[in-house]
Amino acid sequence: MADLPKTLKDAAYVAIGLGVIGFQKAQVRRQELNKQFEQQRKQLETQANEAREQLTKLIAGLEEQFQPVASEIESRIKALLPA
Repeated sequence: MADLPKTLKDAAYVAIGLGVIGFQKAQVRRQELNKQFEQQRKQLETQANEAREQLTKLIAGLEEQFQPVASEIESRIKALLPA
């Protein structure tokens, strides 16, 4: 029975140590997840910028294609209107 307090004290130290180790592992995992999230965010930004550039080029191409059509329609409408 004399060893009971020592055994309880050792068990408490082990429990506290395991808690500290668990907490540290959780912190490391959190940091790893933050790094992973940051990498994914940067990739998504890059993809979004590329898509935006492609869309801008597509719109510019469409404007170039439809400008002659719009000009033709305007000239025909003006020809129909009385002077």
